[in-house]
Amino acid sequence: MRIHQTLFALGLIATPFSLSLGAATPASAAAQCPSGLVWAERWEGDTHCVSVSERNLNRRNRGLQPVGTVAKCRPGLVWAEEWEGDTRCVTVSERAVNRAKRGLQ
Repeated sequence: MRIHQTLFALGLIATPFSLSLGAATPASAAAQCPSGLVWAERWEGDTHCVSVSERNLNRRNRGLQPVGTVAKCRPGLVWAEEWEGDTRCVTVSERAVNRAKRGLQ
């Protein structure tokens, strides 16, 4: 797997995107993510745009280390905790509802 990742990073392995078909390349797809969003990385070459926390959850699920940081919430807001690794910012009462749904205190 490491060799494949290295060759992919060097551009020596074709990606699922084809310039001849007019589809986006991974680099141009990332450039199209709105500010604050990154590639999902659910699999090698996945360039769907998601939050940093969702990308890091995807990476952990694949046995990879998280990359980047998650911004802190503004004062008065907390992480949503709707799922493991959910670091969207919500009100304290919304987080309490999310945690209760998951059976957490």
